[in-house]
Amino acid sequence: MASVVGHALGAVIVWEAGKRLPGGWVPSGPVWYLLPLMVAVIPDLDIFAHKITTAAPAMAHRGPTHSLLAAALIAGAATLAASLIDSSVKWPRVFMVLFGCALIHPVLDFLMACGPPVPFLWPFSSRGWLSSVQLIPTAYYSRSVRGLLSLLRYPETWIGISLEMLSLGSLWAALLIWNRFGSAIFLALSGTGFYLTWKIFR
Repeated sequence: MASVVGHALGAVIVWEAGKRLPGGWVPSGPVWYLLPLMVAVIPDLDIFAHKITTAAPAMAHRGPTHSLLAAALIAGAATLAASLIDSSVKWPRVFMVLFGCALIHPVLDFLMACGPPVPFLWPFSSRGWLSSVQLIPTAYYSRSVRGLLSLLRYPETWIGISLEMLSLGSLWAALLIWNRFGSAIFLALSGTGFYLTWKIFR
């Protein structure tokens, strides 16, 4: 899995891109970033599945919650929440953007090129996929709070988060600035981050 930082950045990149589409696809305002952030972390709740279900093997990490179907269900629930908060929300458009926010999670895991393969087509196929080129740094995970906190002691964790912030954070900054000169700088930084990830983790 990418780190929670990487997944969050991936989702807000898609959300910010949705804000830039003509016609106002998604609402503006800092509070609305909570939607893509929520959507970003839901798939990884499967790491705690063994605590709440006896079907732990079926709910192993990068299982059903990392599929296209799960992305659609998560996006649908988030869109419903958005429409309850603000009745002027344009349902189909917000759903499409939030679907992209949810889908970016398994895509980032796919781009890690390691770990369990991502079953995009579940339940129609149990086959999983991984990229042949690693563009997202490896991030470890644990099934306990103590284990997750212990990861903060390892330099590899911070290297990975730093590379995610360089590549994905710079891409988000390029969208936020949205001008030719500033965006070019941040896109160059983003490309540097992806290149360094490929060089370090290949």
